[in-house]
Amino acid sequence: MAGYYQPVTIKIDYVSGVGTRGQASGSFPLRGRKPEEVAYGYWRKLRKEIYNLQLEKITVDGTADITDKVRQLDVIPPDNLPF
Repeated sequence: MAGYYQPVTIKIDYVSGVGTRGQASGSFPLRGRKPEEVAYGYWRKLRKEIYNLQLEKITVDGTADITDKVRQLDVIPPDNLPF
């Protein structure tokens, strides 16, 4: 249970719709989740706040690059509705 509230530092590098590079970072508790799940939630929050962001890189604790893992979570499911 000691790692349940273990904080991780997530840093997101992005490019805005007007071509400006930016960076956002924060410390988040894992609460039983994987670091890429926490980073994906933070990325979604940023996209709601800032229009037309393009993801460049996501790092955890300054060393681990989890960009590809987060991109795999950010897939739009196919629209197979029966109507």
